[in-house]
Amino acid sequence: MTAKIQFIIYISVLVFTFGVSLKKLKGTELSLKFICMLLGYTIITEILAAYMAIRFRQNLMIYHIYPSVSLAFIALYYNYSIKEFRQYKIGYFVAGFGFLAAILNTLYLQPLKVMDSNVTLLAGVLIVMMAILSFYKIYMDESNLRFARTPHFWLSVLFLFYYCTTFFLFGLMQYCLMKKMHTILQGMYWFLWSVNLIFYTGIGVIFLLTVPRKKYYGR
Repeated sequence: MTAKIQFIIYISVLVFTFGVSLKKLKGTELSLKFICMLLGYTIITEILAAYMAIRFRQNLMIYHIYPSVSLAFIALYYNYSIKEFRQYKIGYFVAGFGFLAAILNTLYLQPLKVMDSNVTLLAGVLIVMMAILSFYKIYMDESNLRFARTPHFWLSVLFLFYYCTTFFLFGLMQYCLMKKMHTILQGMYWFLWSVNLIFYTGIGVIFLLTVPRKKYYGR
């Protein structure tokens, strides 16, 4: 399968999921609207990155910005889906911290022409922590015994799956680069592409099954 076909499939999945989220936008709670925004921003990012890679042979600047912005959308999602986050505006603090870290990292550690691995790692760790806290709050909510039917549970499952898997893959890919294991590296890129498809398809299914205007834990 060529890179062009992979990109078309990937963008098609993103557009499908974004379209489903837009269709359910009016009937969903506020927190899920930030996931819809994240999907739209991701589509724009991927198209711009592809254009810059073809036109300028360089798209690191686009992916330099993406981690902090995506962290902000996810932090705001958790801000309105977890009662304590909403009460103390923790999601806003996490989003602000992410932007500050991105600015400082760009100025002093990793400029725009270098891959932003520091903020990418930081954002992933923070998202994993918020997902685990979300699981804890769902588990402790005795009024919500059918938690597996809520979108928040499955979104946190997807976030854990996506970020833990990509952390492992990025580490393995760096090792393959150092050892010049190019054949294995190509397989890692294909696997990473598959993980992205699973992640965004999963979000699309969650929106398809979301019951409009239903209140979940912390709402």
